[in-house]
Amino acid sequence: MEKYISIRDQYCSNQACSFYKQIGKQNIAIHGKKPERLRCTSCRKTWVLHKNGPDYYLKSDPEKIKKALELLSLGLTIRMIAKRCKASTSTIQRWKAKFQVPP
Repeated sequence: MEKYISIRDQYCSNQACSFYKQIGKQNIAIHGKKPERLRCTSCRKTWVLHKNGPDYYLKSDPEKIKKALELLSLGLTIRMIAKRCKASTSTIQRWKAKFQVPP
């Protein structure tokens, strides 16, 4: 789930900015660490680096989620997975829906 995205590959998504969708112009700076926020030095717009990722704002450990998804793909029942991952059945069902694991 974790995928490193370089700041150099980022661009400003503000249409009014002079650096709109221009990669490699060195106008992107780190604005915060948790969650990883970036800022355009030209227009001062800020955004979260992994906002479009599927694991954005999930509070559970990514390894726990990965294990649950692997068990789902193997065909184990929701209850068995919840017991093995020490999570509630509703949490496993929510992960299943969010990550679109086929039944």
